[in-house]
Amino acid sequence: MIVWHHKVHEHTLGENLAYFQLSFVPVYRRERISAILKQVFQAHHVASYCIYETYGLYDIMIRAWIPLGCGGPRLTSALTDALEDVGCTRVLPFFVSENLHHWLWWEEAEKKLLTPATEDINALDLKLMQRAERDKVPDLIAKLARQQLAREYGNHHGGRLPTDCVKFFTVIPPPMLGVVPARETESMIFRRLRTALVSTSGISEPSMYTGNGFAWILIKGKVNAGSYSKVDEFVQQINELGVEGYYIRTYTYLVTGSAPPFTVEIESALNGRARLEYVAGSAHGAPMVQAERTGSDVIRQLLEHPENAQFEVKSSLKLKVNRYICEEHHPTERDEGLAVDGVLKTIVAFLNTQGGTLLIGALEKPKYEKFINKPGSVLQGLPTVGDWIVCGVNWEYSLVRNLDGFLLSLADSIKDHIGADASALVSFTAMTYQSRDVVLVEVPRGLSSWYYLGGNQFFVRRAGSTISLDGAERERYQMHFKE
Repeated sequence: MIVWHHKVHEHTLGENLAYFQLSFVPVYRRERISAILKQVFQAHHVASYCIYETYGLYDIMIRAWIPLGCGGPRLTSALTDALEDVGCTRVLPFFVSENLHHWLWWEEAEKKLLTPATEDINALDLKLMQRAERDKVPDLIAKLARQQLAREYGNHHGGRLPTDCVKFFTVIPPPMLGVVPARETESMIFRRLRTALVSTSGISEPSMYTGNGFAWILIKGKVNAGSYSKVDEFVQQINELGVEGYYIRTYTYLVTGSAPPFTVEIESALNGRARLEYVAGSAHGAPMVQAERTGSDVIRQLLEHPENAQFEVKSSLKLKVNRYICEEHHPTERDEGLAVDGVLKTIVAFLNTQGGTLLIGALEKPKYEKFINKPGSVLQGLPTVGDWIVCGVNWEYSLVRNLDGFLLSLADSIKDHIGADASALVSFTAMTYQSRDVVLVEVPRGLSSWYYLGGNQFFVRRAGSTISLDGAERERYQMHFKE
């Protein structure tokens, strides 16, 4: 098998990296589970993934590059539904938001991390790589290997880990009670963790990510079986890491290889633009953030369809856009109540139903069409898609310094009004459509509990609307919905 490390496919819209933990009760049907997983990935165009059977509380850890057109919450729901009949009790996602240290290709002989030159990636011929994969042409494989673009793997192990290797995943869960450390403390924690990871001898393929879901930080690495003590040495360093009174608890899962039909190191030749961005970031020593400003095709694809049970559009988070457009002197105050009654209410409804995608940064075209060509209007010249004017969140984030300030405000509002557990599940992706910055909010179906706005308001999605339930109606819904 050939493992492709870095590729760009001209027809993909981009991909985000995610991990999933799966557990099964009362029995574990390996062959049936393997077949279902592959069917779900194929149906959702997930072309690059790895399936690891782990020792510990969870039976499986999955790494997958998810097409932006699919979305992490949608894939989470699909996995949950498809695996229900084989006793799957949990599908816990982790959506990577920042690459703290992404392993590309560790060269054991040279004891260093190799990354391809940017020009090698940009000049990559997809047809050439497909031919090498299809026909197993030795000269082509050797050429690509010299460029650190591909390597042959698994020929002697059927795609499994060699028996003398142990892979490990160390999970640092979200901060307890939602007490997130200050930004300076967080940066110091990241630096110390990365130093410990790359400096512990005997650990290869080191990777470390932060994001939303079952982990705050996820660490991955590999050791020789005879050097398992190196994992313990590394984990103890983390457990003893204290920064300004902030301490860390870890959970570690082991992978020692799987029997057929499972393989633990499959990666497809079909990788998207997000992979290239990770490569470029790692090659230049810079972290890659999920909020990359790309994806015009994704935005167009979403806005060409009407709102529905799993898709909603909002013009802003806290800015009164109607006043901003209609009044000559544009108001600069931001209204927290507007966020509660709009974006946050929708997020709660998605959590309590089937999950969904919320797009922030577009206006109903019929309502504001007269302003589009009006001289001096803030809408003049803005792009349109279908029945929507793409205004972006630019007006609003100019009031909070920059786009990062807007995303931080959104995260704080979710934590304050819905809860820290909800803020750990929801992920953001910022994209640009013709110079306007739009934010996609991906919301999974709630994992284990019900979610309330402000502690007592319960919402669900029906068709394209968010509705409130209370009293006996809410009790009936909660009794039957997740049975």
